[in-house]
Amino acid sequence: MKKHLLWLLCIVLLTTIVALVACDGDDVEPDTQGVVYTLSDDGQGYCVSDGDEASGDIEILSNYKGLPVVGINDVVFSDNSALTSVTIPSSVTLIGAFAFNECNNLKTVKFENGSKLKSIGAYAFSKCSNLTTITIPSEVTSIGNGSFDNCSSLTTINVPNSVTDIGNDSFYNCKNLQTVVLERNSKLQNIGNSAFNHCDSLTNFKFPSSVTKIGEMAFGSCNLQTATFGKDSKLESLGLGAFWYCKNLTSVTIPNNIKSIGKNAFYGCDSLKYTKSDGASYLGNEENNYLALVRQSTFSSSCTIANTTKIICSGAFSDCTRITSITIPSSVTSIGKWAFSGCTGLNSVVFENPNGWKAGDTNLTCTNPSTNAKNLGDLFYYNYSDYDWTRS
Repeated sequence: MKKHLLWLLCIVLLTTIVALVACDGDDVEPDTQGVVYTLSDDGQGYCVSDGDEASGDIEILSNYKGLPVVGINDVVFSDNSALTSVTIPSSVTLIGAFAFNECNNLKTVKFENGSKLKSIGAYAFSKCSNLTTITIPSEVTSIGNGSFDNCSSLTTINVPNSVTDIGNDSFYNCKNLQTVVLERNSKLQNIGNSAFNHCDSLTNFKFPSSVTKIGEMAFGSCNLQTATFGKDSKLESLGLGAFWYCKNLTSVTIPNNIKSIGKNAFYGCDSLKYTKSDGASYLGNEENNYLALVRQSTFSSSCTIANTTKIICSGAFSDCTRITSITIPSSVTSIGKWAFSGCTGLNSVVFENPNGWKAGDTNLTCTNPSTNAKNLGDLFYYNYSDYDWTRS
């Protein structure tokens, strides 16, 4: 198993830059708890370097041979089914990748008061199927990719306001996760791809105003009923399929600051209440119900876009083969990629404000309705439809 993890670890290290504590000295004999400590390269502390013989409830030492224990290395307790509880001292600043991966009987992880932990490595507690709750220490800034994925008994996670990034797959397939407590004055900015995907028991999520990006499939196939963003939300981007198949989602507030909404962000959200107009489905907020045009009926032969619409979502008009012409109101500042993909009958797109548009990094002049139709559809050589369009 550990050989298998070592090649996975190589992939993680090639794709992730982490401030590692260097502890590459020679291993020594394990202590009475079955834990091995190795002197760091700078000689200023020790790291846990092996835990194969550890069992039951263990307390990692805060000091070893007169020096602080500052890290838990990659893979050290991985696949240790005899481990049931671990107490991590305040001196530890880093938990490495796969450190406790597949510790199937690990039920409790306790961090001592005053913990200096800064980072939880990729897949550090992945597949700890008996872990029920965890409180992230108050100085952690990053929860690594897959840190708690497939922790099937995890019900509650407490996230301090110091965390700015929840990595890809962090809580993927945590089927019993019911509560995510985000501390007041949260600094959270990024929720990674599939971070809470398949969290079947998660019904509500209140997003702190600091969040700017929600990744692809971040909440896909959850049982969310509400997704709440405050009026002061800084959210700019919703990724592809962000709320994919959240069948019980009834309401979502799209903040005014939003700049892009990925294709199928709300696909399969059968209970979601849209504002409907001229065959189009819109999402917005109390100030503007028509802020984002999410989807146009493929049966429509025409559509008048609301004059307060800011975003035309990725794929919004895809396969609307009956539409031949459309006018983009001056309120629109963003058109998602593939917005008009498959609109084989589209031959005229009029921009009320044709200036300042870009497809990706390419400046465009949008004064010719016929050329606009080709650029936005699938018919033009340069494939501008593969890019998000924005207007400054």
